Amino acid sequence: MKEQRNPFLLRASEYIDADPTFVRFFGPGTLELLKGNQPLVTRMFLSAPGAGKTSLMRLFTPGPLLELHKYQEVDGYNDLFEKMKGFGVMGEDGPKLLGIGLTISRSYSSLADIGLDPTKEIRLLFALLD
Repeated sequence: MKEQRNPFLLRASEYIDADPTFVRFFGPGTLELLKGNQPLVTRMFLSAPGAGKTSLMRLFTPGPLLELHKYQEVDGYNDLFEKMKGFGVMGEDGPKLLGIGLTISRSYSSLADIGLDPTKEIRLLFALLD
């Protein structure tokens, strides 16, 4: 019997530092939430704090994707690899789509630290939100 792997049950998956541990705990069934006709790169996720948005997005960052590709044949990783492959994120040669995490506070002060003029700051903000 397979062990249940669901980082959302931990309610602290963002504190799992090691990518191998994160990928091992990530349940492939979670990706059922992403099914639909809309491409992944055009989706927006809104939910209550602690609902799993950060954990879901972390799966698409380079560390977990490389870990998943490295162990794609290992029991426990292969189901998740196949689901990610079905979304066009993974290929036999490695990841085909990578995500990055941007931490921006409610005031978006991180954008102001870049030193752009106000018009370019607003354009950058809208580009990030698009």
